Amino acid sequence: MSGASDKPFVLSRRDFLKTGAGLVTGSLFFSCDVSTNTTRVSESVGPVPAGHLLRDGLAFPEPETTTITKVLIAGGGIGGLSTAYHLHKNHFTDFLLIESEPTLGGNSQSGKNEVSAYPYGAHYLPIPDLHNTELIQFLHEHNIITHFDQNGKPFYNEYYLCHEAQERLLYKGLWRLGFPPAHGLSQTEKQELARFHSVIENYKGKKGTDGKPFFCIPVATSSTDPVINALDQISAADYMKQHGFKTPFIHWYVNYCCKDDFGSDINTTSAWALLHYFCARNGEAANANSSEVLTWPEGNAFLAEKLYHNIGPRCHTNHLLYAISEQNNVFTCLVYNTVAKTSKKIICEQLVLATPQFVNKRLLKGLTTVEWDSFRYYPWLVANITLSDSSVLTGQTGHTLAWDNILYDSPSLGYVNATHQLLHHRQKKTVITYYYNFCDKTPSELRKYLHSKDELFWKQEIIRDLEKAHRSIPAHIEHIDIKLLGHGMISPTVGFRSNPVRCYLEAGIGNLHFAHTDISGISLFEEGFYQGSRVAKKLLTHAST
Repeated sequence: MSGASDKPFVLSRRDFLKTGAGLVTGSLFFSCDVSTNTTRVSESVGPVPAGHLLRDGLAFPEPETTTITKVLIAGGGIGGLSTAYHLHKNHFTDFLLIESEPTLGGNSQSGKNEVSAYPYGAHYLPIPDLHNTELIQFLHEHNIITHFDQNGKPFYNEYYLCHEAQERLLYKGLWRLGFPPAHGLSQTEKQELARFHSVIENYKGKKGTDGKPFFCIPVATSSTDPVINALDQISAADYMKQHGFKTPFIHWYVNYCCKDDFGSDINTTSAWALLHYFCARNGEAANANSSEVLTWPEGNAFLAEKLYHNIGPRCHTNHLLYAISEQNNVFTCLVYNTVAKTSKKIICEQLVLATPQFVNKRLLKGLTTVEWDSFRYYPWLVANITLSDSSVLTGQTGHTLAWDNILYDSPSLGYVNATHQLLHHRQKKTVITYYYNFCDKTPSELRKYLHSKDELFWKQEIIRDLEKAHRSIPAHIEHIDIKLLGHGMISPTVGFRSNPVRCYLEAGIGNLHFAHTDISGISLFEEGFYQGSRVAKKLLTHAST
């Protein structure tokens, strides 16, 4: 949710943009009324994912029709959309993309109500490194980068750079600007943070014996130097202990960053992933620093729509791939239309699975001997809460409401102000996006727990947590739109980066290609974009031979 920065609060030119007119986009908002003793709340946990039909062994009907295409892309998340985008950009159009859910975007989906659009998952993009030329070109193509200066540094659209204030932390009973905050820490806490950041700076800019940067985005461009690879074999917690970090604050801070970016805690996340989080972001811009982010009310659904824009006719939602067979390098794929309740065959020469590995485990059963259990996904809860009066978040003192609002004494990841980028500076109502990551037990145990509770239980838990920061918030809640994600995103646990299964799938198996972010080991827009580009290049090479 948040990037790590010591940047103090400074009123920027982008703040003055809030005096203009805003643009709100997004997808549909679903809700149903629930009465409580404290307020009237509208809630939605959403439909059962279509993938559960595959998991539960539904008896699908026999196929009624047959479609032939050169390339079939299964999965409409960022990896699948990026594959299709790059194929279309290179004038290759003999492909289809299918997605089992009603909407595209994967973990970058969004919702919308009368107040604002809001994210259901990923909600920002950090300033990219200049070496990530394909991503820079994509951002320029869609006016996210408006132009470049004489040194080749991009100017980012001021409407999309996160407005001030960007972050605040509720610590020891007070809201403090910045994350970590510039003020409010003890001298010992400050010293440990300074020492931690000096360790980080020591890695930045360095290269391994293979000539690659120690840490880089995309992950594939990072060094595989044995010294760096060794960090993948220990946990982030062990790394912190080895370096003598002791204060509760530094351990909470690092644990928060692990949960926020990877969905796993300090004990299960690898030290390599932890250091990658802090060291790999070295973006440059003519009008922003490397710690700034690009964001939109609907989050990264904004970017997903840009990938989808020109490929719409070749994308089919509500289409679940449920069986794959292969003969003479030709794939026969059985697909179920979850709306029409019919099945069809799609025959293709090249098959791209931009689906997570817990889905591929079922699709490829009997076709490969891959050990899938090394891919770990922890559950998430995302709640978008509509408030009748945003002043409940700032209180009578008028302290600053930030884009990212973090609660120190909370098991949650806090909340993002979804209306932060809107230009209605006098808007009274607001929507906040609340994030909760479950990672204190095994993923399967947590999934069972997550789905054993009803909507009212989760609403009460969310309100109870937010009351710690905003005592009167229950009286101002109009809607709570809840999304439960049983498999939130890939977690780079200890040993995962060097795991041979991950490396094997990244290489592909003949005409079968894998383009999901979990092949990178880190769930980022940049990684999904890269995986799609990588696979598209292979497909274009096949097409030209």
